[in-house]
Amino acid sequence: MLTTPAGAIWAGYFDEAMAGSGPQTHGLARFTAALEPDWLYPQRPAMPEIFDCYALNLAEETAWTCAYTPFHLVSVTADTPTDHGRAPYRGAHALLTNGVTGAFLSGYGPEYDLVTPFQTEAATVTAAGEQIRLVLPDGMEIRRARTFCRGPELHVIIGETWYRIDLELLGDTRRQL
Repeated sequence: MLTTPAGAIWAGYFDEAMAGSGPQTHGLARFTAALEPDWLYPQRPAMPEIFDCYALNLAEETAWTCAYTPFHLVSVTADTPTDHGRAPYRGAHALLTNGVTGAFLSGYGPEYDLVTPFQTEAATVTAAGEQIRLVLPDGMEIRRARTFCRGPELHVIIGETWYRIDLELLGDTRRQL
């Protein structure tokens, strides 16, 4: 769950939650401050299905998601969802974006720290540079971390230490938090 500056509450659901008939069956929902459903992801053929909301990010009032199994990058501005197409990387559990460029973070197994940069246009999302590994400032790999993104910022919490890196710095040759 994430909230916008205006107070909208967004929830992305995982596959076990999608049983029943409530908002969770849509995979992505927006709620009011009173926790009333305000918008539900459309369950229609024009939009890719959401079976598990792997990655959810909010950039100001726009929600971004890349969900299992189709792994399409989808944005929602106001009440309008846009399918930007299949992501250049499948299995990312986090995404950061400024609305034009972005990066998918993590994947399955040994790709848990992989960063895949991308660029969006109206109906396409394409790879935009080489994949890199994200490491700590001392060059060590990141283990047992909690990650989340807000717009173009990646936040990584390890124990009591909180790291933050901006999207434009991910291209730095050091590739460190």
